[in-house]
Amino acid sequence: MIVLAETGRGFRSISPRSGVNPRSEQPARLPVASDLRILVTSLRMSADLERMGEIGAQLARKVGRILEDKDVVAARAPEAQDDAVDRLHRALFTELLSPENPYAIETAIDVTLLSRHYERFADHAVSVAHRLVFLVTGEQDGQQ
Repeated sequence: MIVLAETGRGFRSISPRSGVNPRSEQPARLPVASDLRILVTSLRMSADLERMGEIGAQLARKVGRILEDKDVVAARAPEAQDDAVDRLHRALFTELLSPENPYAIETAIDVTLLSRHYERFADHAVSVAHRLVFLVTGEQDGQQ
């Protein structure tokens, strides 16, 4: 059986019995916990990245259908949803700034950053929606 191990210059195959790289006969180390973490984390990240790509593809298909159907009502839908995201973002700040906030500072910062990223994503969706309305109608719909 041949396994992969880090040799300082990258990963190479080694013989687990001898701990020696069969190609160079130089000593190498056997896989350790950090190697397993790299493998498991890479697998999980690839699944997340794949899902993100699928969501992006779904959004692109939806935009394509809006353009094909010239559906201005559907193109304007993200604006109302953006308003809801903005309200949630402000409510989160109010909660986190409250004297009764039970969360640690680190948690509050993480949640605030996450909320900000969702809020920016919604803003970008509105920007795309405005451009779709312009493509379909030739009219400026909100800010560009």
